[in-house]
Amino acid sequence: VYVADSGDYYGEETYYKDGETASCGDILLFCFKRSFLSWMSLIGYLSFFIASAYGYFFGITLLVAAVEVFAGCQIGSLLEQVSNPVICVLIGILVASITQSSSATSAVMSLLVGDAITIKQGIYIAMGSNLGNTVTNSMLVLGHIMNKGELERVVAGVSVNDFFLFFGLFVFVPLEAASGMLYHLSGTLVPQDLTEGYNWTGFTDKYITPLIKRIIIPNK
Repeated sequence: VYVADSGDYYGEETYYKDGETASCGDILLFCFKRSFLSWMSLIGYLSFFIASAYGYFFGITLLVAAVEVFAGCQIGSLLEQVSNPVICVLIGILVASITQSSSATSAVMSLLVGDAITIKQGIYIAMGSNLGNTVTNSMLVLGHIMNKGELERVVAGVSVNDFFLFFGLFVFVPLEAASGMLYHLSGTLVPQDLTEGYNWTGFTDKYITPLIKRIIIPNK
């Protein structure tokens, strides 16, 4: 079994017989003893990943700030009157269908919890945002409509995903409405020694919000 590539590895190529395992030292040597170009490539990939992750969180935080500025009061006053879980689920479906991203919808709603929406409303909106992905799936099907073979396979895959999301929603929404399982679970994650009015400072508050405030300042 060949385990080392001479292009990135200093030394001779190493082979092992069938059933023979490499030692931890051999594995570490293979992972870390590489050429200068290989290390520079790895550093470049890591830097790109960190920059992309920061850009994603920056965009989400900027979107939340824009929502708070343009419609924060309207959203808050509207959702104050909404206590029906079904309506909250429909809001999540609608927002995810418009944004075409359940992850972005859940991230925005999580940042709005405490300011414009409650924890219970955020739970149901997040559930509905997962179902909003079915709209994206339907659009993907249209891209294969000219090829019958591809269309059949895409429809089969989309149907499995849609049924999974529908059944999950039909199970967890009534369960959450009856027992408040996720709501009480979120309460157990909060330390008991926190005083009322405590404001937790996370990654976005430390490294992203100061930059956002140079662009737009939401009115609390």
